[in-house]
Amino acid sequence: MKMTKLLLLTIAVLWVSTSFAQSSCAHKRIFGGEEDPCLDKAPSPSPLVVASILITNEANETVADMEPADRTSVSKLLKGLIVHLRNEQQNDMIVRGDFPMSGGDNTWFWIVTSAESRPAAFWVQGNGVTILGSRHNGYADIQTDWAAGSHRATRIFRYDGHRYRLFRERYEDLPPV
Repeated sequence: MKMTKLLLLTIAVLWVSTSFAQSSCAHKRIFGGEEDPCLDKAPSPSPLVVASILITNEANETVADMEPADRTSVSKLLKGLIVHLRNEQQNDMIVRGDFPMSGGDNTWFWIVTSAESRPAAFWVQGNGVTILGSRHNGYADIQTDWAAGSHRATRIFRYDGHRYRLFRERYEDLPPV
């Protein structure tokens, strides 16, 4: 009986801590690349979302270069969180790729609209992704930031009514340290 109570208590503590972690990530708007606690703990996306990601050129080319045995477990290289780009009723997703589904000096992300029905994936790269408060055609704007060495880039993407497109891009040379 003591073992049963201890087991139930352990399960309850794990459930509460998992629920808290998920709720703290539920309204997140800024996502880091390699070290984002929410994306680190996130599950692999559904097969439907993975299929939409594999249609993108970047994912398709990377998978083509992988060993045949590794291709079957490509979903394990992806971590996804539900976000709301349009409204609270529509589940969209931000998905981070882990090596080799990522870049050398940046992280690859896929912004997935309509994650539960007819998902459409859009690839972006950077050190981080921010869901902005501004909106176009009903969807939140997306910003990516990247910096490496003496260069920095910021890109803004807007939804055009059919898909996200690059709206503005700014490159900067950083002063020597």
